[in-house]
Amino acid sequence: MAKSLKNVASILSDLTNLDPLLSEDSDGPGADDDSDQTEVYFTSEESSSEDGSDDIDFDSIECETQKSADGTVWKDISGVSAKRGRYERHNVLTTRPGVTPEMKNSANSRSPLSHFSYFVNKPMMELMLKFTLKNGREKSSNGDWNISFDDLKKFLALVIARGVYGYRTWPVDHLWNMRIGPTLFREAMPRLKFREILRYLRFDDKSTRDERLRDDKFAIFRDIWRSFTTNCMKAFSPNENLTIDEMLVPAKCRCRFIQYMPNKPDKFGIKIWCLADVKSKYFLNGLPYLGKDESRPSNTPLGHFVASSLLDNYKNRGYNVTTDNFFTSLQLAKELKQRKFSIVGTVRSNRRELPPASNNQHSFDLYESKIFRIEQDNISLTIYQGKRNKKVNVLSTMHPTVSIENSLKKKPETISFYNRTKCGVDIVDQMIRKYSVKSASRRWSMILFYNMIDLALLNSSITFNLMSDKKVPRKKFIMRLVEEMLGLDSSTGDEKPSHPIGVPMSMSGARRQCQVNSHCKKNSTSNTCLNCNRPVCGKCTIRVNYYCSLCSAMF
Repeated sequence: MAKSLKNVASILSDLTNLDPLLSEDSDGPGADDDSDQTEVYFTSEESSSEDGSDDIDFDSIECETQKSADGTVWKDISGVSAKRGRYERHNVLTTRPGVTPEMKNSANSRSPLSHFSYFVNKPMMELMLKFTLKNGREKSSNGDWNISFDDLKKFLALVIARGVYGYRTWPVDHLWNMRIGPTLFREAMPRLKFREILRYLRFDDKSTRDERLRDDKFAIFRDIWRSFTTNCMKAFSPNENLTIDEMLVPAKCRCRFIQYMPNKPDKFGIKIWCLADVKSKYFLNGLPYLGKDESRPSNTPLGHFVASSLLDNYKNRGYNVTTDNFFTSLQLAKELKQRKFSIVGTVRSNRRELPPASNNQHSFDLYESKIFRIEQDNISLTIYQGKRNKKVNVLSTMHPTVSIENSLKKKPETISFYNRTKCGVDIVDQMIRKYSVKSASRRWSMILFYNMIDLALLNSSITFNLMSDKKVPRKKFIMRLVEEMLGLDSSTGDEKPSHPIGVPMSMSGARRQCQVNSHCKKNSTSNTCLNCNRPVCGKCTIRVNYYCSLCSAMF
């Protein structure tokens, strides 16, 4: 018995001496910091420290060093295994993510309109109404053209309905057609009034426009866009991971800052630098690219200037930012670290601050990685050979030490983290395209107006679901919003609109030439219209309904 007790005592002493983090006097991960009274919301299970030191002192280890073209000294720590210490202050989120108290006080958890009206608020609508009335009275023949605030609200509701029901490419005449058009449009507003509002809608004072355009290319839409982005930032506190990327708004109208981007689905458009929340896909802030900016210092790269401008309202809160190689640089990483941001982003291999190993001339084995570190700034650089002829360079102030996955591709954790957090803006762009209200226009201000409505619909659906107990699909949310804006009964919001969608077609065996030729060039078709019995191709039809074999017996 005494011998077994001695064995137990020796085992306990060995466990205590195995790692100092297990002793009672240890200040390891998860220990409380009594000196800081600020309420923090940690982004991981690890707590924060003042210096962010690791368990291993890299200065005491002899490692290979490489010097970059600008004199930066990088230490190769690829073969050094280190435990992750406590996070630095710039890696700790100090604000509670979610809907802000101001948004909760002004919005109703059961009213989609109250959420949408926070982003496109009453002052913005009144500003549009003021300039639309002024423009309409100047251009109308009798000079007494008039619309009310409710008319502008109904117009906006029909624009949103045109997108959610899939009618945004329909001509206005077809929407008000008695036989094939939805009854929703005819009952809400006369077709002539809708056309007039669409024609006269303006967002600024035309009498002072020329003077303002000399200093600001974006003056036509500046006030509306500034109010919208301000409302977006005030309504929501983002989660710990943010991302910055560009969004191309499709446009081929006459505009001085139209961009051509061959790698985008729509090659021409207006470029907007966007800041988005990775987890919720909430749009936070946006800056239009207008060409050369006189306010930007000559020694500051464009990507550095854009990232700093987008993040101005979120400094000293502990957010992490994921960027691509257009934005990421060592200079930006050091500046954001001083403003309590961490950054993870790919870096171009021709940057002067990178070590020679990042150049493609230095070949690595497939799936081999090198980890470098700047000691005085606690910044890591991961060089990963993901493909035989291509390297990936990832700069991080969030990962002072980098672990390697135990898998076939042996991915470093910085690469995996970048892949998880890089796609926020791209998903936002994909989501707003699904129920987009965009329609053809020759005015770039109208194209940006449509894009603003799309972003407002996305943000309002996110805040609505966060405040309500039951999550509502985005399409259902938009349909309920339209009904509320038009003053309709939303009790049947789950049902589809009970109006004729289009004229069905019958199928015949032989293929003949289309006899409608309204949108085609004499296409061949085997379909005939049930009304006039003429051959009609897919391009010349409004919409076709398909029924399964079980439901076809009902018709």
